[in-house]
Amino acid sequence: MVKTKQRKRAKKKPQKSTASGTLVVHWIDDGVKLAPGCRRHAGAKYRGEELTIGDFVQLRNPDADELPFIGKISDLLEYAAPDGPMVKVTWLYRAADTRMTTAQIQKHDPHELFYSTATDENDISSVDAKCTVLSLRDYKSRRSAAKNGEEDVYFCRRLYEPITGTFSPVSEKKLLSKGDYTTGSPSDEDSAGENTDAAVSDADSEYDDELEKRKPPAAKKAAAKRKARAQQDVEDDSEDDTGTKGAGAHRAKRRRAAARGKGKMFSARFKLPTLRTKPAGTSSRTEGDGSVLDDVRQKLHVSAVPDGLPCREVEFYTICEFVRDQISSGLGGCMFVSGVPGTGKTATIRHVATALQEERDEGNLVPFDFVEINGMALTAPTQLYAELWHAVNQSSAEERKRVTAASALELLRKRFTTPSPRRQCTVVLVDELDQLWTRKQEVMYNIFDWPNNRHSRLVVVAVANTMDLPERVLVHRVSSRVGLRRLTFQPYTREQLEEIVKSRLNDVAADVFANDAVELCARKVAAVSGDARRALDLCRRAAEVAQLRGQTVALEDIRTALKEMNSSPMIAAMQQCTLHEQLFLVAILSRFRQRGVEETFLSEVCQTHVAFCRARGIEPPTMSTMASVCARLGACRILLVESGERDVYQRIRLNCNLDDVMFALRDDPTVKVLRSKA
Repeated sequence: MVKTKQRKRAKKKPQKSTASGTLVVHWIDDGVKLAPGCRRHAGAKYRGEELTIGDFVQLRNPDADELPFIGKISDLLEYAAPDGPMVKVTWLYRAADTRMTTAQIQKHDPHELFYSTATDENDISSVDAKCTVLSLRDYKSRRSAAKNGEEDVYFCRRLYEPITGTFSPVSEKKLLSKGDYTTGSPSDEDSAGENTDAAVSDADSEYDDELEKRKPPAAKKAAAKRKARAQQDVEDDSEDDTGTKGAGAHRAKRRRAAARGKGKMFSARFKLPTLRTKPAGTSSRTEGDGSVLDDVRQKLHVSAVPDGLPCREVEFYTICEFVRDQISSGLGGCMFVSGVPGTGKTATIRHVATALQEERDEGNLVPFDFVEINGMALTAPTQLYAELWHAVNQSSAEERKRVTAASALELLRKRFTTPSPRRQCTVVLVDELDQLWTRKQEVMYNIFDWPNNRHSRLVVVAVANTMDLPERVLVHRVSSRVGLRRLTFQPYTREQLEEIVKSRLNDVAADVFANDAVELCARKVAAVSGDARRALDLCRRAAEVAQLRGQTVALEDIRTALKEMNSSPMIAAMQQCTLHEQLFLVAILSRFRQRGVEETFLSEVCQTHVAFCRARGIEPPTMSTMASVCARLGACRILLVESGERDVYQRIRLNCNLDDVMFALRDDPTVKVLRSKA
């Protein structure tokens, strides 16, 4: 008898529950297994309310001063720890969350919502309460029956596409459909039901007439003018069709062309901006602007922004395709770009951002924000948080003073981990990534971790000079978040450097430089580093030498500029250094190559210095001697050294180009090995 009672009790399954924060979610069924660690349920009891698929709910807005978000439950998911219970909602937009202008927003009722195709998975604790969304007809009848307006009752009559910013009618069947619980597909076709698109259109016209009656006299007068102008355009259009040409016909044609382009989906192909060039021998200067060589010097300056970027078409398309796909899909992602200095990494990414911004302004791409942060311009790595927050939040000067790096970190963490239907995608260019290195690497971890969050909509393009920086410098938890999207910029070849210089000259005067002069410059630079900036500086100095003679740039001018560049005071000072001073510089180069970061500590350099001395049979100097060597090189401004208070932990940087050090010490055997590996 006792066993029979135990069997009966065992048949009654207890109601399954899951903890969400401090509250408990009770599932109303066993659910359907979608994947390992994920089950889909038909409903749940949470905070005393029963939530089912198809219900409309209000979700908490992270900004307490703003109105709550509205969404329709499309899935109730139970994930294994640590995710827990989640609710997948299809967002309903308010008029202020769309791309409408302020005048257009004021025309719409505050209770009008727009159904969308955007979805997000949120923690079930973000649900505040259930609400009611009706069709326009039901909303009008309910509002007329109720004495006071209901704040949690809304109506929907249109579908909004966030990517294109277009609107279309939505049927009541699609709006109120509960969907199939097992498959998630709609139970009936959207076209079925009594409320067809024609009925929606009739309801729209009736409600628009009602809103028109409630307009102030000034708004009615402006609307009448717009209506008369539109009627005139229609008449001009009909005249144009019969062969009549006039200003009105052309104006109507332009408006029709604009209407066809508005809301158009972006094309799959992307046109690379081309460099605008002039025929060789022509000049863009006018009378009184100075000599042609003055224009040449301006065009060859490294700060001059060219119209195009030759020899980097493949890299341009690769970065553009990645960033464009992430923006269009609304997802986050990371790309690591590496290459030696002067290979066009930052310039290429800037051209990508400019091209995508033009496409965005034309309405062919979803809106996004572009932020550029240079690690060399930050006083400390943690200052990146404040700079990024001010950029995405468009902070004023007073807000910039109030927000610290610690508070900006919390604000960014909240922004990139909480859902919001109105959030735009943010594209961040982090240049000089190696300057953000710290012992715990928290800054780098956050930069690469935030794009992996479900609601971040953050795209990070990180730039560094070392190709294997993630494996050599970063710890595993950081390097694993960088991902597999990597792009390496190879040094420019002789042909590419020659094309870059000639593309700058074609815009001014191609016959100013002799052909063999540009070729000699390209050969010399390509043999050392392949740095385009160094080639431009060399040609610019040759133009200055030629201007003193009053002639065009010849082969001798390039040789003179090369001799001046290779015999600079900094190079001459390094060549006159003592044996241990030169070994100290070689040890710094070796540490830079090993760490991948152009900054090191005195203790590390001293260890490498002692190892070099023992390998060459030289008696190693004492620690105090090496400290005095470092102080002398810092006094000559060859090195940038921290104050001596930090003793062996003072940081050291070169105050010149790495190529200059390698050229000055080119006879050293270790430098020869480093140059062969470069």
